[in-house]
Amino acid sequence: MLTDRRQRNLRRHPRTRVNWPAILEAGTRVLQVEILKLNPWGAKVRVEDRLLEGTIARLHLTPPRGRLVEIQD
Repeated sequence: MLTDRRQRNLRRHPRTRVNWPAILEAGTRVLQVEILKLNPWGAKVRVEDRLLEGTIARLHLTPPRGRLVEIQD
């Protein structure tokens, strides 16, 4: 098993630690979540409710400078 430090070093794009509120739409559910880490190709999100694996979700967040960003997978 790789250590956290080694895993971070293997990433092509380092993650930036943030603490941003966001909205997650998953099917008919709309959840308030928190963005913990962010890079151009992904985000680490704290979600209080469980989602089923493979659920398609849309993430809406507004960075502190006010420009809207949407990430969908």
